[in-house]
Amino acid sequence: MDLMIKLILLAVVVSIALYAISMLINTKSVSSSSSKLSYLQQIEYALENHNKNVTVAVLYNYSNSTTPAYLLEVVYNYSRVCPDIYDEYFIYPSLVNTNATIISQSCNIYDIDALRSIGLNNKYLVSTYLYDYNSSISSFVNRYGYRNVTVNVSLYNKSVWLAVFRSSNSNETVYAYIPFNLSYIKIYTS
Repeated sequence: MDLMIKLILLAVVVSIALYAISMLINTKSVSSSSSKLSYLQQIEYALENHNKNVTVAVLYNYSNSTTPAYLLEVVYNYSRVCPDIYDEYFIYPSLVNTNATIISQSCNIYDIDALRSIGLNNKYLVSTYLYDYNSSISSFVNRYGYRNVTVNVSLYNKSVWLAVFRSSNSNETVYAYIPFNLSYIKIYTS
């Protein structure tokens, strides 16, 4: 019996030790992710003070280097028909943008051939592509004015985007469906 009690006690002690170790590991990962979050919040704050209609997404985290840095997708005027999209490389803590690549600007998608080869996998490029390559969308925007039209893009299903164009000057709404592979565009108006 003494051996059985010792084995049970040993199992309890080992279980407690493993639980304590797992709690320490989880605490460390939470604190490191919260420091990354605060850094990204700082970047968003800096960008939002420059332009109130900005969204930021992390494309790549270089934080394992000696100077933490991030490659971000920065989208200006994201609710407009043609948002300006840049891939920007920021170094922490200076928040200095050291390099920017233009993805789309002023209703132009740079490297449209690459977009056609990899597919339309970026929701912020959907409205620009539709404006550039569909006369119904460009007519709607031109009729009511760029500043009076907003767009909301979401996934309709796993491989098709739904873009909803609305004007503050009209009750008319235009719905556009476009798959990632750009094989067709369907337009409906209400």
